Amino acid sequence: DDAADAPDESSPGEILERPLVYVRVRPDGADNAKSEGGIKVDGTNVTYPVPKKDRKNTISVEHVFEETASQEDVFQKVVREQVMTYILQGFRACIFAFGITGSGKSYTILGNGEQVESQGLLQRTIQDLFEQNLDNFSMSMQAIQLHRHRFEDLGVAQKELVKVNSTMHVDKTDCSEHKFDSAAPALEWLDGALTRRNVKATGGNKVSS
Repeated sequence: DDAADAPDESSPGEILERPLVYVRVRPDGADNAKSEGGIKVDGTNVTYPVPKKDRKNTISVEHVFEETASQEDVFQKVVREQVMTYILQGFRACIFAFGITGSGKSYTILGNGEQVESQGLLQRTIQDLFEQNLDNFSMSMQAIQLHRHRFEDLGVAQKELVKVNSTMHVDKTDCSEHKFDSAAPALEWLDGALTRRNVKATGGNKVSS
């Protein structure tokens, strides 16, 4: 299919009518990555092969992060220029990572915990919010993992199952909630929650979750 011109990114304060889409290209030969090949990038147009079909699709996105893009590059473009703008105006915001196993979803959102340079979008967002010097600002956090059709609370020392009650298109859980007044304890709690994730080696990822 022919790609339309890439849509303009939203202006600050503008209510979005659709999700903003970004693509990040993982370097060839990266650890536990399985390269399918055949993906081509032309500006904000991405052409990729359709599995099991002898054709290709082309899509237009807001921005494509090339293989050399750093975690900070992604944070500045996605969070600082877009998500943070809405959060500070009182809107709800969400970052959703989508891709095959081993494509770098967890690394982009959560980092790898080894170096400051590799911190994920979540850690960087927490720090950035507390650095805004907002009056009477605090942050409440939850950590839930969906594993084998069960919701688990990762925010407590011993993982617990989470009950989900859905009414009028609203999902409510009994997951524990943790409040923080500064970045350091929030990041420490997050590190603990991440260590309780269920991970398993697959053909495309040594620590798939």
